[in-house]
Formats: sequence, C-alpha cells, structure tokens
Amino acid sequence: MNETVASCIILLIFLFLSFFFHQWIVNVKSKLLLVLVIILYITYIYYYYDFLAHIDHVLATRGISIDFGHADIGLVLIFFLSVLIAIGNIVYALFKRKINSKKSK
Repeated sequence: MNETVASCIILLIFLFLSFFFHQWIVNVKSKLLLVLVIILYITYIYYYYDFLAHIDHVLATRGISIDFGHADIGLVLIFFLSVLIAIGNIVYALFKRKINSKKSK
C-alpha cells in the first residue's frame, strides 16, 4: 500500500508540472525556444525520476522503505508511463499550437 500511495503522488506531481510545460509549449513564440522547451521537458522527466530513485535509495539506507519492487521496477514502469504521457502531451500541444496559428491568420 505504501508504494501505491507513493506512486500516485509521484505521478500527480509529474502531471501537475506537465500541465505547465504544455502551456509553455503552446504559448511560446519562437521555434528555437519551442525546441528548447521540448528538450527541457524531456530532460526534466529523466532527472525527475533519477532524483526519485536517489531519494528511494537514501530513505532505504535510513530504514524507511518504499518497496517499488526488484530494481525499482515500479519507478521504471511509472517512468515509461510518464514518457508516454509526455509524448502525447507534446503532440497535443503542437497540434493545438498549429490550430491556434491558423485561427490567428
């Protein structure tokens, strides 16, 4: 049960921050800045889960165990789910951006 609550909190934080990246992708004006925001978003995902794996390890050495399974398989699965969500989010934001640009012309 402990890992289920932790997984939900991890995913909710990710979704909350993804909303801001989505808005940023839609509203950015420059194409160069758009590419940089997308790269930043993908980098954020990697370092967010790297940080979580490090926190899990530090807590485990102090006797606080959040059991995500062998080799943190739970975190890996949430990471892959987050990557799929991010890809969908980027595609949707680019589509929304294209529709908004056609409406403004």
